[in-house]
Amino acid sequence: MKLFVIRHGQTSYNIGNRVCGSTDAPLNAEGIRQAELAAQRLLGTHIDAIYSSPLRRALNTAQIIAPSVNIDKASIIVDSRLAEQDYGLYEGVDAATPGFQKLRVQFACSMPQGESAIRAAARAYSFLDEICGKASGKSILLATHGSLCRAINSYFYNMTNDEYFKFIPNNCEILEYEV
Repeated sequence: MKLFVIRHGQTSYNIGNRVCGSTDAPLNAEGIRQAELAAQRLLGTHIDAIYSSPLRRALNTAQIIAPSVNIDKASIIVDSRLAEQDYGLYEGVDAATPGFQKLRVQFACSMPQGESAIRAAARAYSFLDEICGKASGKSILLATHGSLCRAINSYFYNMTNDEYFKFIPNNCEILEYEV
């Protein structure tokens, strides 16, 4: 199986360096442009299915890309396990906030009224175990978020804690994995 993973396009939260986990922020004009450029990069790539987070920034990214890989937008499969980590009370705050920075690198500590990094990674691993088991020989595209990209990367590669929490693809960066 070939797996393509894309982080959604830019949002106003990204520009403002604000925490955007479960907040359903839309793509901004630059995010739409980034998704269109990603679609051009994937033009002609054989994709059998697209799975997306239910959050509109990822789903809109997938919808923009779908025609370039001959996938009907209506056939995009939405899976909540691909949603961004829920940062609870830290949603919308400046990402440099000390309390957020302290908790974001603690695997087993839940964000107040949110979830821990380990729970978000467990969701990603559950999804990957399932998809790798049933999509042998296929090419799959996932549209998701920064923390889920981090978890997906750790599914395929050993990473130290430091490497794990520093890993963040750019908006609309496409990661590729062979299973």
